Parts: sequence; C-alpha cells; structure tokens
Amino acid sequence: MYCKDFKRKNLNQITLFKLIQLFFILLLTILFACSPKTSDQEKVDNLTDNDISLCGAYAGLEEMCWTDSNGKKKCYIDPATPERKWYHLGYLKIRDDSVFLDQNPIHIGENNDTLWSASDGAFYYYSGICERKDSIVEFNLKELFCDYCPHEIKIKPDGTREIIKRTKQLKGYITDKGIIINGYLYARMKNDEDLISEHHAPF
Repeated sequence: MYCKDFKRKNLNQITLFKLIQLFFILLLTILFACSPKTSDQEKVDNLTDNDISLCGAYAGLEEMCWTDSNGKKKCYIDPATPERKWYHLGYLKIRDDSVFLDQNPIHIGENNDTLWSASDGAFYYYSGICERKDSIVEFNLKELFCDYCPHEIKIKPDGTREIIKRTKQLKGYITDKGIIINGYLYARMKNDEDLISEHHAPF
C-alpha cells in the first residue's frame, strides 16, 4: 500500500547533512569517472571481494544520454547552458534480491558545481530484482512511475491507450567502494535511505 509519508521531498526539505553527504558522493563519482579510461572490468581487478554484502544504499550518476536509430550517442543539452552536463543522480537500494532505484535530474558545470533540476530531465522510479555472480551483479528493473517525463503509448485493439513502462537491464561490477555501473561509481552510503520506489504500490 502506498505510504503518503514517503512522497518526494522538495529541495527546501533537504537537510544540510544530506547535501554535504551528496557533495562528497558526487565528488567521488566524478573523480572516478574522469580517471583514465579503462573498461569496467579492468577497474575492478584486484578490488573485488566475494564476501562483500551488497545489501544497503548507494548513490551514483547516470548520463542523460541515449542511442539514436543510427547507433549514435546523443545526450540531453539545455540550449541556454550547453556547457553543462546532465545526469540522473540515482539512489539505489539492494535488499536481498530486490532492488529499488530513484533517479533525480541534475546538471554539473565545468567546475563541478551541481544544480538540481525541478522538472527538466524528469524523475524516474524503478523496482526489480538483482542477481550476483562473483564480482558482477545484474539488475532487471521496471519503471513504477515517473514525473515530468514523456510516455510511450500503445493503442490497444479496442482503441484504448496503455502506457508502456520503461525497463532497465544494468550490469554492475562490485568493488570495495561500491558498484560500478556504465563507468560510474555508485558509492555505498553510510546511512540508509528511504526511497520512494520502495513504498510505491505494486504496478
């Protein structure tokens, strides 16, 4: 059952402690992502520990990019500030084989200054399952709902419309600092986080 106590907090409700914590997580993630380019697997060589428990909360970045019909990578750009890079700041929680993901849009400048978006980029909420194989963990996620996002619509035979839910299949590499997903570190958080996706009614 959906719990009203877990509605998305607006920026005015974010505590100073959380902002400080997010700053260090973002700094760690950005520095990790800007290191000399190697494959994800090479980054975890000699770092993995099969006894590391994955249960807990993580925070990391995902580029706001996609692949077009020609196979070319495209990324979202705000024409007013084309120098800034857009990401989704993800809060990932693993609980046994269940996984939850809240994604909030942010944009980062050349000096690593971070701004939160109120609507551009959209907010996404997923849940699903994860499976670990040695130093690799695979996530299969389905969208619960989203805010300020476009929807793909399917027209059913009876003429009614159905929203097609997004899915994500992600592969992560386990390290002593967290989980590397698509080249970005999802750093383990010291404090547990209540995620909106954890408390949403089943779809």
